[in-house]
Amino acid sequence: MVKPKKIYYIEQVLEETSITEEELKLIEEEGLIEVRIENNVRYFFDEDIERLKLIKRLKDELDINLPGIDVILNLRNKIIEMQNNFLSFIQMLKKELENEKKYLMEKQPDDILLKKDGKIEPFKKD
Repeated sequence: MVKPKKIYYIEQVLEETSITEEELKLIEEEGLIEVRIENNVRYFFDEDIERLKLIKRLKDELDINLPGIDVILNLRNKIIEMQNNFLSFIQMLKKELENEKKYLMEKQPDDILLKKDGKIEPFKKD
């Protein structure tokens, strides 16, 4: 079952993030956060709150301007995507090794030949 997303309205966002309404408008104009409006009311999700907190920290603690924050957030997203791709690759390798292990465990020692290139193949009697 998919858990419904919690919805935050502008007053809650400002309180949760310590961002002013003016700062929020600039962040939205810069395209750093998705603008969601329904029935003329802006709303936000948990991931928006976390992103806004990160933006606030980068701006206040490291004195990075909004275009710089945009670059940082895009690089961060690319790193996360690369990590996910790498983890998928590792999972694929594990599965492949498990399959190879099962294959080799079914063979008798005399049935297996290790070639010079390190590849393991069944021994074929001529």
